[in-house]
Amino acid sequence: MEWIIVTDSGCDLLPGDLAPNVRLRRVPLSILLGEEEWVDGPEMDRARFLAAMEAHKGKSSSACPSPETWARAFSEGDNVIAITITGGLSGSYNSAVLGRDMLWEKQPHKPIYVLDSRSAGAEIALLVFRACELIAQGLPFEQVTQQLWLYHQHTHLLFLLEHVDNFVKNGRLNKLVAATIGMLGVRILGCASEHGTLQPLMKPRGAARGLELLVRELERAGYAGGPLAITHVQNEEGASRLVGLIREVWPEAPCELLPASGLCSYYGEKHGLIVGFEDGQARTPRGS
Repeated sequence: MEWIIVTDSGCDLLPGDLAPNVRLRRVPLSILLGEEEWVDGPEMDRARFLAAMEAHKGKSSSACPSPETWARAFSEGDNVIAITITGGLSGSYNSAVLGRDMLWEKQPHKPIYVLDSRSAGAEIALLVFRACELIAQGLPFEQVTQQLWLYHQHTHLLFLLEHVDNFVKNGRLNKLVAATIGMLGVRILGCASEHGTLQPLMKPRGAARGLELLVRELERAGYAGGPLAITHVQNEEGASRLVGLIREVWPEAPCELLPASGLCSYYGEKHGLIVGFEDGQARTPRGS
C-alpha cells in the first residue's frame, strides 16, 4: 500500500522517498517577474532566481498549479495526502480541491485528503514529517488524516524578514506597515494568523535583536522544545544563530534547517527566516 504526500512548492522539502512506502510529490507554482516565468521545480536555480528578483523593479506575481496538475499527481499511489500553501496567499488549495474532484469522477473511492496549511515553508515541512510518523504507525487512512488535522491545530509559523517588497506588490502587506522595513536595519517579525494571512507583530532593529525577539515569541506562543523547522533564504548563518539561541532555552530542541523553495524565497526575500513549530499541546494523546 503506497502513500503519496503531495505538496505545492510552498513546501521547501524536495520530492523523493520519505520512508518505506511513502513518497513526496511536489507540484510547482510559477513566479512571474514581468514577462519572465520561473517554474519552481527542483531544477530551478534559486541563486539565479534571487538575483533576477532583486534586479527586477517591475510587477511580479505567482501562479498556482492547475487542477489538472493536481489531479495527475493524485492519480499516483494508493493513499493520497495533499498539503498546500495557505489559501491566504494563493489559490493553490482551491485548485487542489478541484483536482481531487476531477479525479473522483473517474475513481470515486480513491482516498484523497486535501489540507490547507494556512501557512508555508517550514510549517508545511512539519506537517509532512508528522504525516510520515502517523503512516509508520500503521493507522488506517481516516485515522492518519484525522490525527494530522488535530496536530495542525497546534502548529504555528513565525517569520523574520529584512525585505517585504513582494508582499507589498501583491497587496499582502499594508504600505504604511512596510514603509520602514529595510531602513536602518529594521526587520519585520510576524506570524501566520489562524486564517493563514500575514500578521506583523513588531519591527526590531538589527539581526541580533530580531533573533532574540523571535525566540521570545516562540516561548509566548507555547513552544516547549518539540520539533521545529527553519526555512532560510540564503541565510544559513542566521538560521544557525537562531538554532543556538533556541537551544540556550530548550537544549534538546530538534531543529531542521531547510533552504527556501523558489516561492518561499519570493515571499521571504533575501536573508528571510521562516520558522515552523509545534506548541506544547501537539503531542497530547487524543482519542482517534
